[in-house]
Amino acid sequence: MLLDPARLGALLWQSVVDPSAAGRWLIALDLPRAVLWQALVLVTVLSVLLVALTQGALPSGPAGGAAGGPVILSPFSYGIILGASLAVLALGLFVTGLGMGGMGEFNGALVLVIWIEVMAMAARTIVVLVSLVLPMTGGLATLAAVGLLGWVLLNFTNVLHEFGSLWKSAITLVFAVIGISLAITLMVTILGLGAGSGADGGLRNV
Repeated sequence: MLLDPARLGALLWQSVVDPSAAGRWLIALDLPRAVLWQALVLVTVLSVLLVALTQGALPSGPAGGAAGGPVILSPFSYGIILGASLAVLALGLFVTGLGMGGMGEFNGALVLVIWIEVMAMAARTIVVLVSLVLPMTGGLATLAAVGLLGWVLLNFTNVLHEFGSLWKSAITLVFAVIGISLAITLMVTILGLGAGSGADGGLRNV
């Protein structure tokens, strides 16, 4: 999406204060699917770079490996999982929403998911800055960011399918997230990732 910095900032703010209006604007762009796939690849690459640059500034979560160590991903593996997860989320929102009586289209779901990832990058940057200034509040900032992104995605889903009900949107999201979880599990198994795997410089699964 070709947006100047001023418009980008305004849209980020609108997505926070009025996510429904922001979602309608994004869908109304009616971008070609080829452009959306290119945008998906771009935000995936940028997200991987941002994680690589900032992972040391965030508090480490619980050990995630089978042997008690953190799960380490190479940038390539992380990018594959992230990009595929975004695509699966868009597909899940589209298909599940239709099953719930929604009116959305796949392109609309894809543009909204791409924008959510842009918001996630902005949120991560803010969380890192907060963690550097006030280290004890890093965890709370992370929870607040996750909650905000969830709220925005809930409203985006409602707009996408014209539900007129956040409950239907919530159910749609639950099934979409289940689909993502299954997809990630399958990809991790195929890639053979595990505790401590990956070379130095790999990315923690955050």
